[in-house]
Amino acid sequence: SYCFYHGKLSFTQIFGHTPFLLKLRIWLLRNWIYYVLIVITLICTCYRLSFPKFSKIDASRKLIGTIVDITYESEEVWLLISVSNREKIKARYDIKDLGNFSYQYGDVIVFQGEELLIPRASIPYGYDYQKNLALQNIFHQVELKEIKKVKSNLLIVKNFVYHRLLSLNSSRKYVTTFILGKNQLDSMFKYQLQNLGISHLFAISGMHISLLCGGLLWLLKRLSLKEGYRYFFMILFLLLFFYLTNYTPSLLRSGIFTIFLSLNKYFYFHIKGVNLLLFSLTFILWFYPSYLFSPALQFSFTTSFYLVLCQDKLKEGNYFTRLLKTSFISYFASLPIVLYYSGSSNILAIFYNLLFVPIVSFILFPLCLLTFCFPILDPICTLVIHLFEQLVHLCSRIPIGEIIIGRIPLWMIFLYFVFLILALSHKKKYFLFSFLLLLGKYFYVDSSVYVLMIDINQGDCFLFHDGRENILLDTGGNSFSKNPIGLYKTLPLLKKLGIKKLDHMILSHGDDDHLGDALFLLKNYPVKNVWINQGSINQKEKQLVNWYHAKIVNQDFILKTKHMMWQQLNKAFADENDSSLVFLISSFSKFLLFMGDASIKTEEYLLSTYSLPKIDILKLGHHGSKTSTSSNLLEKISPKLALISAGLNNRFSHPHQEVLSRLKEYNIPYFLTSEVGSVKINLKTGTITFYLS
Repeated sequence: SYCFYHGKLSFTQIFGHTPFLLKLRIWLLRNWIYYVLIVITLICTCYRLSFPKFSKIDASRKLIGTIVDITYESEEVWLLISVSNREKIKARYDIKDLGNFSYQYGDVIVFQGEELLIPRASIPYGYDYQKNLALQNIFHQVELKEIKKVKSNLLIVKNFVYHRLLSLNSSRKYVTTFILGKNQLDSMFKYQLQNLGISHLFAISGMHISLLCGGLLWLLKRLSLKEGYRYFFMILFLLLFFYLTNYTPSLLRSGIFTIFLSLNKYFYFHIKGVNLLLFSLTFILWFYPSYLFSPALQFSFTTSFYLVLCQDKLKEGNYFTRLLKTSFISYFASLPIVLYYSGSSNILAIFYNLLFVPIVSFILFPLCLLTFCFPILDPICTLVIHLFEQLVHLCSRIPIGEIIIGRIPLWMIFLYFVFLILALSHKKKYFLFSFLLLLGKYFYVDSSVYVLMIDINQGDCFLFHDGRENILLDTGGNSFSKNPIGLYKTLPLLKKLGIKKLDHMILSHGDDDHLGDALFLLKNYPVKNVWINQGSINQKEKQLVNWYHAKIVNQDFILKTKHMMWQQLNKAFADENDSSLVFLISSFSKFLLFMGDASIKTEEYLLSTYSLPKIDILKLGHHGSKTSTSSNLLEKISPKLALISAGLNNRFSHPHQEVLSRLKEYNIPYFLTSEVGSVKINLKTGTITFYLS
């Protein structure tokens, strides 16, 4: 055993004459075993996840639990508290209300909180936060009202890391991202990284593990440790790293694969790398079945799978040649997953990786690790981070590269990967088939005609789609929010729908909840024409006129698409809401009336000026406020359906009960975004679809 441990004898020399172990080794060399194993694992994982999960605790009572994770966000702290039945609770600790935060990992606490709503997906292809938390056995989110420490557990290493990160200033977000795998970068900056195709550099994965383990093995070798000890300490380091990062999916994939590769090399099993990768995925899914739906694991595994298949080709050439090959394979291997989750891809990502991978690998990542060890380096790290961010901002201004294809279906992803495997198996013509799949999706045009009321919380945003033409009526926006709501909802939605441009962006009036996100969308999405209402112009509208040549929509303005005709009915009033653009839209013998934030005063003007037809769909004025939607209007136009866009528990209490009572009085059904989410109405067939998960 001494000779075996110190590498003086191989697995075969020691166990070669043991029938069971010899047969085991022979079996381990058979490729089909790993394919059968992964298929069985996937079937079992889907079966395990098919059972609905429910909370078994009452979050309104006083509970006792253990703090397992801590995340700082400006003046509040988010805790992850493990309670009974393997359930966890997310809890918000408000420093203003509860005082300075003095708790650590492992503290056992008694707490009570007020339940907070966990957002559900409410737009097409939207991110379902509630479902994502449920997969992690998190069913409650609370605002802490009481908290008291019962006892402390000695989680020395984790608390050392936690306090060391708190001691950093400007570089804390980056160091935390690289050390703990918790991406705390600003949302707008993360969007830029994603748009450039380099966001993977900030998820702990193969590149980071290779650098860390390679550096550790080199150091241990310099200390003259035997090979067995070197691998032993490397595995211990990876296990500790798993624990510190709460077993994040991409780290588990790369770390476990590294462990299996090391054991394979040390014990001379001679198992193929691709089989070890499949076995790594099997191992992870048996312990963490919910990771099957983790985008991080999907990206990490898919990219690694094709890189391992091409490992012989990647060894040829100098560093930059190998990096170009790696970037090229990684881009096309992950492309369907990128399109599934974002709807677009940047073809320049291959070349951006040539620039940013060396910077992150050899400068930023090592410097962040050194800053963690020696906090005195924080100013230097901050300077490098600033220069890095400026370079990212500069590249993000390049107006070419992004291609909007839309979200691709699962069957297309499967076919793409099959063709890609065949292409790598010396049948390069199949790569053309993969390309043709995506090319067909790129040129596909949804010929349906619909209006989509997008749930953007408190505000208005309506997408009108008519084949190749698209009109966005209002963008929504929130002046109190740190980031534009379009960053999370409108912009991703347009890309996932495969909409490559907006022909018209029409802004009913100057309030933030109607045009607040206009500038953000115009900076990040192609728009041909921008229109604003008559009357006084505020600061944002001036910017739209000066920067994007926004035009004024006058009374009786007409806009035509293939199957729709828009007529603007309103005049300019002294009040901004009263001056809202009011559109009468006709399509397939249906009439739609969109009232913006117009009040009863505007309604009286419209009724006295125009002979309005019977309306099929009425968008209520001012989010269902009692200052709009008079009985007189409802009686004259007799709408068959009403649409109300208002946020859940909004501070204006929209829609008001008086308006809902009027709708009930006239037997008018309504759809409210806070109740049903986004609503899509096919104007040709009349089909109605709701998107609240």
